[in-house]
Amino acid sequence: MTGIHVPDDILIQFDILGVGAVAVSELILRLLFVADAADKNGEEEREEGREQAEIEKILLDEEHGRLRD
Repeated sequence: MTGIHVPDDILIQFDILGVGAVAVSELILRLLFVADAADKNGEEEREEGREQAEIEKILLDEEHGRLRD
């Protein structure tokens, strides 16, 4: 197990519905995996945005430098 603790009351509620604790644990792990993947994807997009902003800043600085000369 990955060290994720699911409170007993949640497991009992799912057990009443006929869903076992293993199924609940798997569901939670899958949701965490999807959330982690989305977070990594978002971080990659933010990094690309930062790189693009830096490039645009350099280009603007060069353009302003040429205008001053």
